[in-house]
Amino acid sequence: MSEPSEPVVTVLQKLALWPDGREFFDRGPLECVAVVFGVRPAIVEQVRALLRTAAGRARLAALESTAGPPQPPPEPVRRLAADRPTSAEELVERARGHELGVRCLIETPVETAAVLFGVTPFLVLEARRLLHAAGIDPEASPEGPSGG
Repeated sequence: MSEPSEPVVTVLQKLALWPDGREFFDRGPLECVAVVFGVRPAIVEQVRALLRTAAGRARLAALESTAGPPQPPPEPVRRLAADRPTSAEELVERARGHELGVRCLIETPVETAAVLFGVTPFLVLEARRLLHAAGIDPEASPEGPSGG
């Protein structure tokens, strides 16, 4: 079996630190899991496939045994109503400052992005149109957690 890619290993490491998140990882909506773990949905699919093998489960078990204390899952952005973006431009800037970057605004279901940033789905759509007009599309976004 070949060595997994760096993004796959990173997801396994995060999963080892969040053992209570395994059910969410395995059964959660693909796009939502991708946002929480900071990778593209294709990487989540690769990790899910790996974890269906004995070698993949053994690799995760080895990481869990050396991972240290469990960590809480990443927190969504929490804002007071007065601090929420009110324009597409503000929402894009807020996404640029988020640990998952603009990808979490572009690549997730509209409702997920709206909840994440505390805005309406209509504002998410407007921000996506703005990004598209600027030539920023989901397919061109980087893999790293600070993509955007």
